[in-house]
Amino acid sequence: MNWLEIHIDTNHTGLERLETFLSVRGIDGIVIDDEEEFRAFEAENRAQWGDADDALRERERGKSRVTFYLPADEDGFASLAAVRLALSGFRRENPDCGTLLMTLDTRQDQDWENA
Repeated sequence: MNWLEIHIDTNHTGLERLETFLSVRGIDGIVIDDEEEFRAFEAENRAQWGDADDALRERERGKSRVTFYLPADEDGFASLAAVRLALSGFRRENPDCGTLLMTLDTRQDQDWENA
């Protein structure tokens, strides 16, 4: 089975609201990337690892993201369409949540335990 990997870019402020927005639509298995956690990790581990690479720091600057997966089938595309439609209203109601840019990738099914 193939999967749709959907990313929604936000900021630290928007993470919790976006998580709730998705949960209400039946999407609960999400991955959160939080710029604030990256900064805290970097600060806590500076003594052992040194400063993060400038390119890595720049890539993570201002970037918080929610990622979720849907099956690449009729039901998955229907769910994606519903989220995309509702996201435009969420964007209007939450202008402080960053870009809320949605991007999509496809992934092949894998044996995650052994990959």
